[in-house]
Amino acid sequence: MKNIIIVTIWMLFNFCNAQRIKTENNDMKYYSENQYKNWEYDPEWCWPQEPCSRENSHFYLMKGNERIRVWRDDEIIKVERSSVINPYTFHKSFSSKNNILLSEWIEFYRAFTGIDRQYNENGKLILQEDQDKSYPFSIVDLIKKFKREYNVDIENRKNVRNVYRGEKMREVGIPIYQVILKTEVENKWVEYLVDANTGKTLYIMKSSEGDETNLVEEYLKSIRKFKGTPSKLTSQKSNPLSNEELGRSYAYRQALP
Repeated sequence: MKNIIIVTIWMLFNFCNAQRIKTENNDMKYYSENQYKNWEYDPEWCWPQEPCSRENSHFYLMKGNERIRVWRDDEIIKVERSSVINPYTFHKSFSSKNNILLSEWIEFYRAFTGIDRQYNENGKLILQEDQDKSYPFSIVDLIKKFKREYNVDIENRKNVRNVYRGEKMREVGIPIYQVILKTEVENKWVEYLVDANTGKTLYIMKSSEGDETNLVEEYLKSIRKFKGTPSKLTSQKSNPLSNEELGRSYAYRQALP
């Protein structure tokens, strides 16, 4: 009876251990071109002098609105998955030796968001970092703000040129967002500086192709100029520009004739 109990315990231990190893192996993420076998080459990146081929060190694929870019060398395989509609890009890098996932991160336009993760050559998580921890006013909050205050959907690429954010960009001393909206005039934009602590709009200005005016620097100038006096430039819905100067901005299109 004692021997039967020992054997039973040994069998249960090995079964549970095998299940644990199987689960861990299943959780490992690998690069495989088979998952893209139904994808087509993106014609935007195919040229006569460099025909599209998966044998190339880099190639570009498409499926509906989704896009995949793959770069490879002797050490790393980089995969970038994006959409022509929404602004989220999912990055992954894999080991060229065994195809195991080494790192993964997310971008909202040019703003890193979500959890960055890094793994060792065996697929074990060794480091993770929350890219949103320094921004109390989140990207979700920013999306809601622009819909509510400016009637513009910044998740729609057609409305936005770019979005940046920084913890203490150019001596502002607070985390900020820089949102650049397109207008109906080609190569003309409207830029918004937003406090990433409170969500307050700090400054708005127009810009265009070749214009070297810097949004943050202009905001800092306005602080020095209006120091000690109420400033219209720092009100939450401020707009220091006329509608004509804005170039019929998408953000203000409801108020325009």
